[in-house]
Amino acid sequence: MSTHSITAAVAATWHALLCVAKNQANRKHLRDGARYRCDLQLRGRVGGRDIDEVIAGSLVVSGPQEKSSSSAVNTAHLVAWLWQQIPSTRRPDLRDALLEHFGQHEEPPAVDNRDLEETKLLLKQLRSTNVKQVQGIVTFELDALADAA
Repeated sequence: MSTHSITAAVAATWHALLCVAKNQANRKHLRDGARYRCDLQLRGRVGGRDIDEVIAGSLVVSGPQEKSSSSAVNTAHLVAWLWQQIPSTRRPDLRDALLEHFGQHEEPPAVDNRDLEETKLLLKQLRSTNVKQVQGIVTFELDALADAA
């Protein structure tokens, strides 16, 4: 007699399929815009339990899509550039004041709202957007009857 419940055996079955699918599912072998009808039956034994699972539906392969990604300017580089604009004789006092305030309050000193908004706008302008073509997604539409079972 198995010590595993049927629920555990079914869950283990689907997890095993997920693990195998990671190595077997090769997107480049599917045709963009295609629809593949799938009527499958999975039978076997898992954890000493008989498994009989039905998979019925359609695999839908989307065509290529554009994907946008954006990246911000490197903060350390930006601060270093701004730091270079400050006369070297002023830097130690500014650094010490900033470190002291942060040490006491765990946040930077307050700034004027107008300056903060201008800085936010500048940072927005220092973002770049990269658009690239990627493979379309693959989804599975499960038949209503199989879903109810």
